[in-house]
Amino acid sequence: HLDRSPTGSGKTHATIVALQRASSSLTVLPTHANVTERVEEMRSQGIEAVAYPELTPDNCQQFDKASRAQSLGLMAGAAVCPSCPFKDGCDYRAGVKAAADSPHRVATHERLRRSSKTADGVQVVVIDENPESVVAPALAVPISQIDAVQTLAHAIQHYHWSKADADQKSFAGLLMDVAAAIGETCRGISGPG
Repeated sequence: HLDRSPTGSGKTHATIVALQRASSSLTVLPTHANVTERVEEMRSQGIEAVAYPELTPDNCQQFDKASRAQSLGLMAGAAVCPSCPFKDGCDYRAGVKAAADSPHRVATHERLRRSSKTADGVQVVVIDENPESVVAPALAVPISQIDAVQTLAHAIQHYHWSKADADQKSFAGLLMDVAAAIGETCRGISGPG
């Protein structure tokens, strides 16, 4: 269902009632402050909700690397955590696991944009405020950057191939295919250059 009622019309109340009836849910809001507020609201109505944590220097010992990965549009958990020497005692990872294991999860728009797996296994998904930013995010990339991705993939395939493992070879091939397809589409829309 899509509810575009104006502010103050009772959407949050209706959402809480629906979530009380659901066995599992994901509620998505624009900011961590909104997330914290909604978790408190849900809990006050008997819904045991858990928020996905905000990445901070207090909960991540590799914060600089993880925040850099996030600034590039990557999930810190996938880009940094697997090789992190502190991963086994990491408060951030523990918070992510607690949220993922909870029947009622609350996350930011950014988390859902970066990983649709955030919604796996839930009965109800609520995207509060600006749902189009999550459902159909926009990304503007100059064609020259797509060409640079193709060049990188080409270099992996042709110059580092003997040292690459099967996953790297597969990734380079897919990277070239995707970059080529995007480049051709963009050039077809905008013309040469």
